[in-house]
Amino acid sequence: MGGWSSSTHPQTEAYVLISVARPLAAIDPDRAERTARSLIDERREGYALAAVARTLAATDPDRAERTAQSITDKDPKVAASVAMAEALLR
Repeated sequence: MGGWSSSTHPQTEAYVLISVARPLAAIDPDRAERTARSLIDERREGYALAAVARTLAATDPDRAERTAQSITDKDPKVAASVAMAEALLR
């Protein structure tokens, strides 16, 4: 009988951490970034940071941009840029 572990369910772990990091960014951006950066997979970390950047764009656009620029994987970096632009247009 095997138990659940993040090493056997990395997609689930990423989904949960992104789900936590996004709203956390509104109240504790430092912790949200640490949560996002705790993902080992570079792409998943990038998408988590993109979610944080999107939330931050409404209240702290400079920090949101720094967060987005720190993403090293191309696809999440583009997603973060688009999300920030959308948030700033609202």
